[in-house]
Amino acid sequence: MLRIDRYLLREMLVPLLVGLGTFVVMITGHMLFTVVDRVVEHGVGLPSVAKFVALQVPYAMLLSLPASALLASSLALNRMASENELTALRAGGAGFWRILRPVLLVGLGASLVALVLAATVVPAANHAAATMLEHMVAQRPTLAFQPGKFTHTEAGWDFFAERVDRAQGRLGDLFIFQRRPREAPLLFHAAEASFSEWGLTTGPASFYTLSPSGVRDWGELERLRVNLGALAFMPGILSKNVNDLSFSELWAEYQEKESAGRGGGRRYAVELHWRISLAFACLAFTLLALPVTLSFARGQSLLGVLATLLLVFVYYVVMLWLRMVTEGGALPPVVGAWIENGVIMVAAGVGLWRQR
Repeated sequence: MLRIDRYLLREMLVPLLVGLGTFVVMITGHMLFTVVDRVVEHGVGLPSVAKFVALQVPYAMLLSLPASALLASSLALNRMASENELTALRAGGAGFWRILRPVLLVGLGASLVALVLAATVVPAANHAAATMLEHMVAQRPTLAFQPGKFTHTEAGWDFFAERVDRAQGRLGDLFIFQRRPREAPLLFHAAEASFSEWGLTTGPASFYTLSPSGVRDWGELERLRVNLGALAFMPGILSKNVNDLSFSELWAEYQEKESAGRGGGRRYAVELHWRISLAFACLAFTLLALPVTLSFARGQSLLGVLATLLLVFVYYVVMLWLRMVTEGGALPPVVGAWIENGVIMVAAGVGLWRQR
């Protein structure tokens, strides 16, 4: 590797690591914030919280790598352009495409790291985090209940409590909806319920049912006991969620669902293409960073860096919208997942050709 390559790589390495660390902290902090109130209130130990946060890091890295690669390329190229180092390199005989080589190396390296994360590391970490959270809920069942919100299970029982007293282990104004495969569903209501070591016990409760023929029935119970240990509070824990599947598992599920009926494997195809596309966004962004940054690099201006960061923000917003549209069936998975990268690559190619 020539000296020019080592110099450019050093310029990009520090902002790449700093940007990656910053974005990972922000994303994992947001993920922790969504569960911290329930976790802290129930005295979950610091080691368990630390392990849960650590399991969020691979997914946060996958989301952060494209933006970090873009930030590293933009900052390095902006500094070198504003201080006329790129001009000096080109005057010394280094061609435009020769200067671009280490930038491409950073983008390709980031894409390969993101691809490995997306293929195996992130699914395994997601499943481990979800399983860990399920175990926390099993040991402290009030973690699964939020006042004024539904708590769904995989066993056909859904809960809705107006009040949750975690300190006393009590629920107030509780509604329980039981789905039964070959019978009419049941709705239970109790003014109070409390947790025990093995389950949930209500006070006096009323039940209501509506048969398919329209006949309504109701009655009263002295108490109702629900064995919470038999319920799965988080769908996808007992059987892996689509986010917990590796590339090979996604492909196998896609083929199986498609053989059963055309279009049945769409959600697996969307997930597979989305992960791969997100990984290769690192390369697309580093290619785009050079023409955009050089277009604004005058004096000590950071407009080029700000422009690229604005582009990556727009990319993520549009990416989420395209994913929702694709999952709804409006676009083929290949088109929905790759159209943004295609547009970025075309724009980067045009910009590089004009800057050559």
